[in-house]
Amino acid sequence: IETEPLVDPRPFHVAEAPSIALEQDLIEIIAEVGGNSASATLVLSNPNERSHSLLLELGVSENLEGLVSFDPSELAILAGGTDSVAVIFEPDESGEFEGLIEIDHNAKNAVSPFEVEFTGLGVEGFGSISGHVDDLLSEDAVEGAEILLTPGGMRRSPMKPEFSLIMNLKS
Repeated sequence: IETEPLVDPRPFHVAEAPSIALEQDLIEIIAEVGGNSASATLVLSNPNERSHSLLLELGVSENLEGLVSFDPSELAILAGGTDSVAVIFEPDESGEFEGLIEIDHNAKNAVSPFEVEFTGLGVEGFGSISGHVDDLLSEDAVEGAEILLTPGGMRRSPMKPEFSLIMNLKS
């Protein structure tokens, strides 16, 4: 029996390999020692709009094990999509902690694991400040003076907290 060749007129699409892109190459976090964790957001994307899902599993270098965790630690990002992961730092002692966030993935445009630098600062508490504001000329206390301390971020090297001092004088 002779047959005609079967031709399917529908377009056929072959998905490409996913790509990985990150918004930042460094994560820095300051956290108080003693069970008070702090977090930062790591934003990841799969910019290839014609790809399979980008599959990711996050971990850390050996020196950060037990100090840094992720929520979620595994995820899939659809073609052209973006998602974020909470990087959680919970130091058990004060000091500076450096290492790598390691991202295992199925993208073809980068080495796996993809590495992101991490620096964490464990502090024994931020403390408090009290006192009064004196007029330098009269040496009298200024009524209604208010001192506000606001965290100003971190410097890369050496990593130390910065604070700004703002005085509001109320008459």
